[in-house]
Amino acid sequence: MRVSEIASVFDSYYNDLTCVRQFGWGQVVAGAKGGVFILIVQEKGSQRHTLYEYDDADEYLQDVLRVRRFSGGDSAGVPALVGPQPPQRPAHDAKPIPRSEDEWS
Repeated sequence: MRVSEIASVFDSYYNDLTCVRQFGWGQVVAGAKGGVFILIVQEKGSQRHTLYEYDDADEYLQDVLRVRRFSGGDSAGVPALVGPQPPQRPAHDAKPIPRSEDEWS
């Protein structure tokens, strides 16, 4: 693996970058070109990004999974809901859907 800093416009050199994960401070994108796998850490408002280049596909995949599992502290995005949740309003508070504009008031 090689680590370097790149200008923010450099990522346009790679076609088909895929967002691995978004955080409050920025995002991590992934791609490949010429047998080299890359991760780019893009911080919001920064003119420079961090580029990770991998020749080993296994090492690359391990880091992609690590980014997806990263907790990120308070600045990380909210994880997606993966299980069913109870209703927010009890059934005895249910109200019918209005059929006309007049019923809304």
